[in-house]
Amino acid sequence: MKHIVHIIPENSSSLDFTLPIFWKNSQLEKPKFKFSVIFFYLNKNAVLKHSKFYEQVATDAGVVFYDLTDFLLLPVFLKKSIRELYNYSSTDKIFISEPLNYYKNKSIFWPFLLFKYLTQNYNLKIIVNTIKIKILNEFAKFILFLSFSFKRVTEKLNISTILFDNRGRKNFLASKDFFNTVDNLKIPVVLIPHGAHYRTPESGYCQFLPNKIALPSYCRHWMPFKYGEPWKNNNTPKDQFKLVGYPGMDKDWLSYLKQKKGENKDRLNILYIIRRYVDRTNPMYKYYDYYIVDKKDVFSPLEKLINIIKDENIDANIIIKPHPKNSIEELQNDFKSLNYQNIEISSEPIYKLCLKTDIAISLHSTILFIPILMGIPTIIINNALHEKVVTKWSLLKDVYNNLSFFINDQKDLQKIFSKTINLFLSSKEDSCDNDIEHVYKYYNINSADYVLQDLAELHLNVH
Repeated sequence: MKHIVHIIPENSSSLDFTLPIFWKNSQLEKPKFKFSVIFFYLNKNAVLKHSKFYEQVATDAGVVFYDLTDFLLLPVFLKKSIRELYNYSSTDKIFISEPLNYYKNKSIFWPFLLFKYLTQNYNLKIIVNTIKIKILNEFAKFILFLSFSFKRVTEKLNISTILFDNRGRKNFLASKDFFNTVDNLKIPVVLIPHGAHYRTPESGYCQFLPNKIALPSYCRHWMPFKYGEPWKNNNTPKDQFKLVGYPGMDKDWLSYLKQKKGENKDRLNILYIIRRYVDRTNPMYKYYDYYIVDKKDVFSPLEKLINIIKDENIDANIIIKPHPKNSIEELQNDFKSLNYQNIEISSEPIYKLCLKTDIAISLHSTILFIPILMGIPTIIINNALHEKVVTKWSLLKDVYNNLSFFINDQKDLQKIFSKTINLFLSSKEDSCDNDIEHVYKYYNINSADYVLQDLAELHLNVH
C-alpha cells in the first residue's frame, strides 16, 4: 500500500483539508492508501495546541502523527526531554517583525522605543514567551543540524507521495534538508490549500522550491474552488493543476459529524469565528497584510453580541474559534476587558466546535462554510476586510453576500441575531437548506472522493 505523508511546516489549517480525506479513506471496504502526518516542529503541540479531535479522528483512521523529535538519532530519554522543552504553541508570541522594522527605521533609539511599545501593549508573560520561543527556535536548528535527516525519514517510512502546504514560507525548521531531499529523489508532491478559495482568481499559486518559480514536473497543485486559475501567473503547465474541491465540505464527512452532534438542552452555544488582529490605527501596521484585521473589527461585534445577550437575559456560552495564528495568551488577556464570564477560547478545529454549536457568527473566513453545511444558522458580518475581498474578486460577493444571514450593516446585528435564535428555538431543520444549496454551487459535494481518485491516478502515472 502506498504511503502518503502530509508535511505540516506552519499551522493546522491544511490539516483541516486532509483530515476528512483520512476519514474517507478509512471508510472504504479496502483503504487505498496509508497516510501519516509529520509536523515540522520538535513537538507536534506547537501546531495542535493540545487539541484532541485531530488526533482522535486520525487514530481511528489508522493515521500516525509524528513530529521531528521522532526521527532524531538520540536516546529516548533525550527525546523525551526535548519534547517537554518544546511543549508550547508556536503562536503564543508577539509577531515582532513589524514593530521592530518600524522603530528601526524611525530612530536610532529604536531599542528603547520597541521596549516601550511592547510593555505598553503586551503583558509580561507573552513578552517572555516571545523571547523564549526565539531562543528555543535557534536551539532547535542546532539539534536538527546534528541529528536529523529527511532522507533517512523517507527511507524509514517508505514515502511514496508528499502532501505539502501551498504556502510562500520556505524557512521552516529543517527546510533546506527537506527541499534538497525531495528535489534530489523527485518524490511526487501535491500542494494542498489551507483555505476554501484563493484571494483572487490567479493568486493561489505558490512556488514549491525556494529557488525555482515554476513547479517541478513531480509537483501538482490541488485547487479547492471551481473558479480559480492559479496557473496564469507562472510558467507551470495547466495540467499540473487539478480541481478537487475542499474535503471539509464532503457530504459524507459532514454526515459523519452530524451523527456525533449532541442535542443541547442547557445554555445557548454561540460560535464566534475570528481572525488575527492588530491595532490598525497604529502607523506601523499601515502596509500590513489586509487579511489581518483591525482589533475593533473583532471586538465591536462581540461587545454588541454580549449586550444583546445581557439585555434579553439569554443564557449563552460564547465559544471563540481563533485563527490558527492567533495567540491564545493574547486572546485571554484581551477578552478580560469584556466583563462576560461565559467565554471559551478553543484550540479545537471547526469540525469539533460545530458538534456543540447552536448559532455561529463569523468575520470573513472560509471556514464559515462548515457550520453552514452542517445546518447551523451562520451570521456573516461585513467589515473592511470583506469589502476588500469582494472588490478584488467580484464572484466572491455572490458567494458571501447572498447567504441568508449576511449582515451588511452591524446595526442589524440584533435583528438578525433574534431571527437566528427564533430559528434555533423552532428547531426548523430546513432553516439552512437555501444556504447549503448556495454553497454547493461553488464546491464539489464529494471532494474527498475526488482527492482519493486523483491520488490513485497520480500513483498510476508515476509508478
